[in-house]
Amino acid sequence: MKQSRHSGLISRFLHNQKVILVGLLFILGCLLVPVIQNYSTRQKVNHEIVSLENEIKANEKRKTDLEKFITYLHTNEFVEEQARLNLALKKPGETVLVVNNHNVSSSISQSQNLLKLIDQPDLKTETIVILSNPQRWFNYFFH
Repeated sequence: MKQSRHSGLISRFLHNQKVILVGLLFILGCLLVPVIQNYSTRQKVNHEIVSLENEIKANEKRKTDLEKFITYLHTNEFVEEQARLNLALKKPGETVLVVNNHNVSSSISQSQNLLKLIDQPDLKTETIVILSNPQRWFNYFFH
């Protein structure tokens, strides 16, 4: 009697629509979890592939730019330009003028100081007053 009672409960349990629905949803959930994880992993991999492809394109462009630059370095035009800049190369009929930036700025400041002396007629001695940068800016804006 106990067996028939248990078999009756089991058969009623298996024929219950709610139980079958819950069981099918559980099985479906168990099957969907790996599918969703696989999809998520695939999306991450695809995103990484796209970023690596973009990086490859950027590196290829940089490589072609560097190859063009290396080709330019081997041209006579570059050699002549460097010889003109560093070795004062001149062609027949040309005149080379070398300008040293440090001397130009110091000569400009000296000429400005001399102009200040010329503007002061009461000075009888020739003294050159060298002003600091902040003093020059102050004089520029306020005198």
